[in-house]
Amino acid sequence: MLVRTYYARTLFLFFPMKVSISTALFLLFSVPLFAQTGSAPADPAGADPTRVVQRGASLHVMPLSFFNGFSRFRAGAQYKWSRWGLLLDYERGSDYTQSLVSNNDNASYKFVGIRPELRFDPVPSFTPFYLGMEVPVTKMERRVNGRFTRADGSGVRVTNALQERTRVSLIFKAGMQYAVWNRLYFDLYLGLGAAYRRLEYSDASRTEPIRDDDFEGFGIFGSGLSREGVVYVPELALGLRVGYWLGKR
Repeated sequence: MLVRTYYARTLFLFFPMKVSISTALFLLFSVPLFAQTGSAPADPAGADPTRVVQRGASLHVMPLSFFNGFSRFRAGAQYKWSRWGLLLDYERGSDYTQSLVSNNDNASYKFVGIRPELRFDPVPSFTPFYLGMEVPVTKMERRVNGRFTRADGSGVRVTNALQERTRVSLIFKAGMQYAVWNRLYFDLYLGLGAAYRRLEYSDASRTEPIRDDDFEGFGIFGSGLSREGVVYVPELALGLRVGYWLGKR
């Protein structure tokens, strides 16, 4: 029941928001990308080569990560040779990071992650488009209050419990990387995949069993916490990088 509830929340609350943002970003950056003397090129391979990131190294940041539900700083580096490239991001956040961008007072949390990615240009001639495979590994700890279901199926209500979440994902991406001014470039991507997620609860100041007939807080819009244990969940990735190219373009 709780696994289905998680999927329902993901589909009805999380996916539409990301799809709406992705559509807006795609329209924002695709118009100047293809605008050439007032008309779009007939062939993607016809993109202006001076605007296409071709090879070398770069540094970048992910500004939208600051506005995530759990705000974090994310930055990384990329090295590209011919049609292949490697990218590595590091991200770290806490309730202090979130306080820099909003007044939303999340319970104390710590977030850390590493995100290696392999990229490939599908078109032999240089274009702004690429395909990628990313394997993010993240860990988050936070203090929570509420109800959840243990791995053995029993319900429990906790106060000030430590929730530890480990997540390993496999995401397949499509994106475009385009130099907008000199060596400054934008990298916009959308990806789909799946994730292994393990949740554990411990160190609660108070623990109270829940009766079998007392589950009203677990609905789609309820206040229940995610189920303890291991689940496999869908992954939708959307991002915008802003970077500076160091090597030859």
